[in-house]
Amino acid sequence: MILPARQLACAQEAILLAPEVESCGLLVGRSHGRQVVVGWFAFCANLSHDPDEFILAPQDHHRIVAELAGDETVVGIFHSHRGSAAPSSADAQNMKFHDLPWLIFGNTSSASLGDLVCRAYLLDERGRVVEVKIRLAEE
Repeated sequence: MILPARQLACAQEAILLAPEVESCGLLVGRSHGRQVVVGWFAFCANLSHDPDEFILAPQDHHRIVAELAGDETVVGIFHSHRGSAAPSSADAQNMKFHDLPWLIFGNTSSASLGDLVCRAYLLDERGRVVEVKIRLAEE
């Protein structure tokens, strides 16, 4: 997965504005086989009332898909955790419904989201969660 460094920094800033809930959205870009090149982060409303889960607002999802240009497509899903950037058991279950990588933001310390990191995951052909390498690209 290739992420634009500036877009990643902007997404991290937005997530830090509401650390008490999971932020979520879609990764928009281009796929070249299994290689995903993210162009931008499309934030969606989180409809969940539980601060430790997310439910993407369907109207936001539909709006984003309708606004795609050229060969842009939804190439992944992202969300934040108040804890680790590892997938929760609910994440692993929900990954079965989407053949897309999931980018998860989390923190490296339990004290705050000040040390925000992100990691990407995908289900392999056996249904196991595997980490996907992230490469940052300068724009």
